[in-house]
Amino acid sequence: MDIFSIDKSKLSKSDLSAVGFYFNGSEIFHVGLLYLEDPMQDAMFLHLARHHAMRTEVIDDGFWIRLGLTERQKRLLAGQCAMISTHNTEDSVPFSIFYDDNRQYFDEEGNYVATGLGDGLTCATFIMAIFETLGIPLLRTDNWTIEADDKLWHIQIINSMRQGSPNKSHFDKMSAAIGCARYRPPDIVIASSKVKGRPLQQKVVRRAYGALYKKVKFLAA
Repeated sequence: MDIFSIDKSKLSKSDLSAVGFYFNGSEIFHVGLLYLEDPMQDAMFLHLARHHAMRTEVIDDGFWIRLGLTERQKRLLAGQCAMISTHNTEDSVPFSIFYDDNRQYFDEEGNYVATGLGDGLTCATFIMAIFETLGIPLLRTDNWTIEADDKLWHIQIINSMRQGSPNKSHFDKMSAAIGCARYRPPDIVIASSKVKGRPLQQKVVRRAYGALYKKVKFLAA
């Protein structure tokens, strides 16, 4: 895994796109996609910050990981990020804990495809959905098992976002999915960096946590 600190190493022509992430000293808690439209300008960070809050911005902290993609795929991903950023307003993409790998989240022009209350993405599944538009599934969602603390996280995040949203019916509908499979930010970091084996099984991703956190903690020191 080639991991870099954003404040010390910027994207270049050889890395037109990357997964960017934030680390709080104990866990990787947020992910997004970095991409270059112009090699002479700063990379943009496309991410789903919270419910109806897709953001595209320049960031000067955090980390990024080199993608296990071909140069063509990196270029296509950068173009897809730019298209999604352009064709959606900041409030286009809702938040939801449930990820449906049988549905299309973005159309051919990069527009978010809404289906109804309770539907949406997390910061992690936002990236999964974008990779899916390029025919690159990151994780084996068909056999992903529920972990002990998933339900607690679901309840905490729903309650937190409900408090700041006027659209409480969306979160009421989403609550029916509490206890569903959860895809975490470090899962995305690991899967996106692999050259072979995607989509990755849960046990493969979890085995890579130790090496990932060791490198991130070294860079953060």
